[in-house]
Amino acid sequence: MSQLYSVAIEKIYQPEEVFFSAPFDIDPSLFGRLPLPGPPAEDSDKITFLKTDEEMRLAGKRLGNCLDDMIFDVANGERYYCVWTGTPEVVIELFNDAPTGFKIGPMKLARNKEVPEHLLREIANELVLLGIKDLPSWRLPLTDLLRSPHVDDAKAYWAGLRVA
Repeated sequence: MSQLYSVAIEKIYQPEEVFFSAPFDIDPSLFGRLPLPGPPAEDSDKITFLKTDEEMRLAGKRLGNCLDDMIFDVANGERYYCVWTGTPEVVIELFNDAPTGFKIGPMKLARNKEVPEHLLREIANELVLLGIKDLPSWRLPLTDLLRSPHVDDAKAYWAGLRVA
């Protein structure tokens, strides 16, 4: 992530521009200079991945969603967005569940309305065909375990494991 951040700063930082005072002062309108990583899968007839910040901004404007606020999350590899091109259009968030790869996240209709259950299943099936995992995060059971009364047993077990 630090490498992506330094690339972003190099692409955006222009010393003669007065708006730039620190890395956290990045103006979102400058993201046109920020390279986004490639999508986690190829487009299909029904799914289009938003591969540039401009595509994200246009889809956000068209659908009344805040995709332009998520550009840096895509740039640093945390998330990726795609659109179900059927009727109605659906914005799909994929989250990077490293090291296992991208998994299906929340889906929203225009103006962040909820997607009907039957359409959620249809979209998830299409994403699985593209190689995107439809599984819960490996972090969820671990988080539950760490909050449970069995945490000491789990820690003792993990301490006994040896890496070859």
